[in-house]
Amino acid sequence: MADDSTTDNATTTSTMLSPNYSLGDLTVTQQTLSAPNLPSTQDQMDNLSVLANAMEQLTSQIGPFQILSAFRTAELQQALGEAGNAVAPGTSFHEVGRGLDLYPTTMKIDEYFARLLGNEGLKANFAEIAFKPSQNSIHVAVNVPADTRTPKILKLDPSSNSYVRMTDSDIEQLVAPYVTPEVRQAIVSNTVSAGLNLPIILAVLAFRSEEHTSE
Repeated sequence: MADDSTTDNATTTSTMLSPNYSLGDLTVTQQTLSAPNLPSTQDQMDNLSVLANAMEQLTSQIGPFQILSAFRTAELQQALGEAGNAVAPGTSFHEVGRGLDLYPTTMKIDEYFARLLGNEGLKANFAEIAFKPSQNSIHVAVNVPADTRTPKILKLDPSSNSYVRMTDSDIEQLVAPYVTPEVRQAIVSNTVSAGLNLPIILAVLAFRSEEHTSE
């Protein structure tokens, strides 16, 4: 596991975390803050690298999307929470560089959600996958080598601004138009194991190796 030391001063928003995603892509925000919305520890940077490579797989296997929110400092998390758009600081995967809110650009959010749940290999890369119809988005939190979990399938309860587990009935109704009955049954059974897909680990290592070689 990486130590919790501060990130190198040379790290900037132009730093590439994967072939197509930079640190700037994962830290963008429209909020006015007293300090930049940037990671301050190596753990956060390592997690963001894993997240960026998981995003590459989401794009190639499911489809493209717009990044609505990824990394958040405690200040940004607090601001979004006060606006009713996020949970309280200290409880979000976004603050440790593992969370992503996305908006699919080529299909409806329910179809994107269903196709992600139906892709067992890709699904295992995430600790949680949440359907957020009131915010027209999907939230995912990536597994990392030091913390892998069986994915929780959640939905946002707008009345409490908190995530609740989706029932089997909820999941089946949502995914039915987009997957086969066999895949639907596997999703409802939630048989996928916790893990981090080997291609993501290899992609992170390969990208870093190429980056160091080019210096």
